Amino acid sequence: MTDIFTPKPFADITADMIEGVRGRTDKITDFNVGSVIRTLLEANAIELDDYYQALYFGLLQAIPTSIYIGFGFDLLPAVAASGTISFTRIGASDALTIPAGTVLSSLAGNSYTTDADLVLAINQTIGTVRASATVAGASGNADPNALSLTSTFSAAITAINLSSMAAGQDAETDDQRAQRFALFIKSIARGTISAIEYAATIPSISNVTTGVVIEKTQRVSTYEEPGHVMLYIHNGSTGATSGLVTAVQAMIDGYRDPQTLSWVGGYRPTGMRVEVVAMTETPLAVSLEVTKRASASQATVTNLLLGAIGRYIRAAMPNQTVRPIDIVNAALAVDGVDKVTVISPLSSFVVPKDAIYYLNDLSITWVV
Repeated sequence: MTDIFTPKPFADITADMIEGVRGRTDKITDFNVGSVIRTLLEANAIELDDYYQALYFGLLQAIPTSIYIGFGFDLLPAVAASGTISFTRIGASDALTIPAGTVLSSLAGNSYTTDADLVLAINQTIGTVRASATVAGASGNADPNALSLTSTFSAAITAINLSSMAAGQDAETDDQRAQRFALFIKSIARGTISAIEYAATIPSISNVTTGVVIEKTQRVSTYEEPGHVMLYIHNGSTGATSGLVTAVQAMIDGYRDPQTLSWVGGYRPTGMRVEVVAMTETPLAVSLEVTKRASASQATVTNLLLGAIGRYIRAAMPNQTVRPIDIVNAALAVDGVDKVTVISPLSSFVVPKDAIYYLNDLSITWVV
């Protein structure tokens, strides 16, 4: 198959011009490199070559752009990092509400706000609530224990992120859009597993105040049986909120557009029930023997190990095998670590279709 439009190279343009002059006159015979006539012709050939190249690359950019516009396939915006914040107060004689929008900051200087009110009942000293970065993008991702409270309260309150602030993504690139468009094309027929899994990634949840996208499906797996499909979703950070599960279920089943009141068709096969469920957050305890460099701080290495191993465990996809050697490799990548031995888990395991593992406890035995 040949290209519809192929730019002529500079040498061919020059040769065509020389043949044109030769066909019109026999008085000019010196077309060697450096001759007056060849220099004049080459000057024009350079301009035509530039024009051909600009036109060619313009077409290469315009064709996919026009396709994306025709399908309404805009680049996706950045997604804010999110995670769970643990609040602790001293004294619990009264009920206390920590309002949505309470501000925290990270060691890197990023700002985060809680997404909902946290109500601490009488005698309740500890509570957790979801929070997200105020600015979308991968820069908002943070290791455990990296956040602290910025807002002030009359009571003595502290806050920390016991797990990573994760799922922050930069705005979609052209290459990423091309990959997503390929998945979209596969989903056009609808009623297939590929179409259902693609549809799960379409909805997103935004902060009602800032408009920043704070949640969307980033992991999908399915389990199919006659007449029924289980669709498991995860937002890459805290599982999946009820709002995201509801939005994905509506996308799968179809819904009525609130503006036009027209019916928007779903993606599930006719007669097939598709049930959308958040992946189960499954805790994993890891125990290590670690030898560190003499100059490295034990506290610093501990925090770095929490982040590195926590990210590896969290990144394990459904059906992926988690091996002790991979945990060792993640730990050895930490600055200040010389040697690592995994005490537990001792054997490899496969992440279930409906689960995401997270590091809930890291036990370290320091070897001198």
